[in-house]
This record gives sequence, structure tokens and C-alpha cells, in this order.
Amino acid sequence: MKFKDMKMTDYKSINVLIYFKDITEPIGGSLVYDNNSITLSFVSEEISFKNLDQKQSIESLCILTHEGEHITLINGIILTHKTHTANISAYKYHFQYLIITKSNYQVCPRETMFSGFKLNCTYFKEILKRSPFSIGFRDEDGFPKFIETNLTSTLGFSIIQNPRIQVTDSFTAKSTLFNEEGDLVLKSTSYINIKYFSELKFKDMVEEVNNLKNLFSFLMDMRILVEELFLKNNEEQFKVLWSNESGIRVSKKRASLIAEAKDLIQNSLPTIITNYYKTDIFQDIFETYVNNMYKTIYVEDFLLSQITLIEGLDTRFRDRDGRDLKKRLEKFFDYFSKGEIEKINNQFGSKIQLNQDLINYLHKFRNYHSHLYELKRKPETQLDIYTISIFLRELIKIYMISKLTNQNLLKSI
Repeated sequence: MKFKDMKMTDYKSINVLIYFKDITEPIGGSLVYDNNSITLSFVSEEISFKNLDQKQSIESLCILTHEGEHITLINGIILTHKTHTANISAYKYHFQYLIITKSNYQVCPRETMFSGFKLNCTYFKEILKRSPFSIGFRDEDGFPKFIETNLTSTLGFSIIQNPRIQVTDSFTAKSTLFNEEGDLVLKSTSYINIKYFSELKFKDMVEEVNNLKNLFSFLMDMRILVEELFLKNNEEQFKVLWSNESGIRVSKKRASLIAEAKDLIQNSLPTIITNYYKTDIFQDIFETYVNNMYKTIYVEDFLLSQITLIEGLDTRFRDRDGRDLKKRLEKFFDYFSKGEIEKINNQFGSKIQLNQDLINYLHKFRNYHSHLYELKRKPETQLDIYTISIFLRELIKIYMISKLTNQNLLKSI
């Protein structure tokens, strides 16, 4: 399998020719991509690589694989450098990005401009569309009579303010005779396509990819990975592999969360995308909420993070003049119905009440940690701190979804 056919979670090791800018002849080496890790190794005479020893990093580098694929590696840092006898040195570099290009094209991170991207993430097939394949069966034996494929977009729409972006979905499909017995395998992949009407540099486009991935991670309420990524400009489409998500464990698929996300996307995605992109009011809120899903966090810091989110939501959507935490908590709690509170308690097997006792505890808890009071002033509660945290997190999610799906949101801010 070539790099152009790989997913972010695949593995490949291959011999390559490395084209350094200051060296006339290419150097032989080995390139390994292993599930979000990119490593380039090579051996050369020490004298010709003095500049590398001083710099310790490589912004971009062109290589050619022995299978004929042209690749640009971006953001390399040295992992090991060992000098042996006769001035022979072994180098190993870690790179952040691997981009498959045309033979005469090099991606320059500071110069190359991009107009959009296409990506597939974990569980996209489940939330974006049913299978594109339709199979007709013969009544007499139950075997397929015909197979049809429908790859038309179902979520296509544009956002015209500025104008800034266009959003569509797309699908690829293929059939494969899998083995000697002739088993037929049908496969499809779902993508979201983003087109920008103002071109962006590489760094900014990668940030946009992360922003969209974070949005879908929030809608699914699960940790997901970018499985395939293509960057686009007027010249070509570039397949990208990266090392940005190394160590992330994808959340186990939960049917209830998938169903909720699919319903949101089918009924409200144009509104969600519009509200998400036309204002930066969600930006820091999303970063905090989603980061809590992906990083290890102590339980008390987790609760502090929920309190911070509630304060931020109140500042942005409710009363920008009120700064007292107790008042903010009261207003936030008043937003939810008894039915919503009961549903969350049933979900977590808890008995939390949004009352003054909880408000007082959260107020004292925040003050204790914010001002580093002495230990004797640390507030106590009979409730489990983690249960409080996930309960508040669920309230925050409900509140944020209500704003994202509000068609009149932009008129009110």
C-alpha cells in the first residue's frame, strides 16, 4: 500500500532518497510512518552535515520513495545523532507532517497557500449517511441481483457571509474481489469538504482542520481521530499524514451518542456550522470543553474547568455586566427544566439538586483554588466531586447545543 492510500492509523516502512537543499546528491535513508508517528533515518559523512548539527531542526524536506512517491516532510526535529568511526554519522528525525505531492511540486509551509480541505474522522460513516450501496436480491435464492451506488452529497450547503466558506459532504466507494474464492467486498468512506474563498497558509489551514474536528468531537461527545486528510489548492489535492494525534485513544462507540449526533447533523448542521464559523464567541469555550475530553486531568481541576466554562457562557450569552459567581450559577441553573435535570441524574445514577447549597459549595470551591487559601478553608461536600463535574459538564453541553442550533443566535450577539 502506498502512502496515498494510507490512513492516519496505518503503518509503512520504506527506503527513500532524501534531497537536502544544500547538498547536490540525494542521500539514501529510511522513512517510517507508524500510527501518527513520522521518523526519517539516514547515514552520512559527518563533514557534510555540520549545518544540521547546529540547526537541529528542518522546516521542510523533499524525499522520493522507492515506489516513486514524491513527499514533502514538514517540521522535523532531531531525535538522535551518533557519530561513528571515520566520521560516519547516523541521524534520526521526527517530523510532524508528511505530504504526498506531484513530482515537480514542493509544499513550502510559509509560502504555499491552500483553498480548502477534505477529511474523514472516526465514526463519520455512522453519523453522516447510511451506506451508499443499494443491493437488490432475487426472491428465489436470496443472492444479490444487482448492486447500485449513490455517491450524491446529502448535506451540501454554502455559508455566504463575507463570503467565507462552503461546506459539502462527499463519498468514495469501491468493490474488491477479496480473495481466491472471489468474495466481493464493498467499502465506502464519508468526507466533509471545506472550501475557503480566501486562501490560507499551511499552519492556518491545519488549525481550521482541528477546529472542525473539535466541533464533530463535541457533537458526538467522544474522542475521535482524523483518519484521512487532504489539503487543496488550485494546483492539486495533497494527501496529508501527521503525528499530531499520537497517543489519543478513540472513545468506544456508543450507540446512544452516535444516534444523538446523527440527529443533530441531519436536522441542524447548516445552522450549527453557520453559528460556529460566523462568530468567534464559541472559540475558547470549545477549546476548554474538548481538551478536557482528550487530556488527563485531576478531578478537582476538572470541576474547576466546568465552573470556568459556566462563567464564560454567562459572560458571552447572558449578562455581560454581572460578575458575581453565585449570580452566574443561579442564572445558569435556572436555564434547565426539571425534566432535563432528572434525565441527567438518571443517566449518572446521581441525586444532584441545583440548589443554593450546591451554588455555595461551587463558589467556595472556586475561591479556595483561585486564591490558594490555607487547607483548613477548603470547602467540604457530601457529594462526589467527579459526579458534580460530569453533571455540570452535561448541563454545559445541553446549553452549548441550544446555542449552536439557534437560528437567531447571530441576531442576539
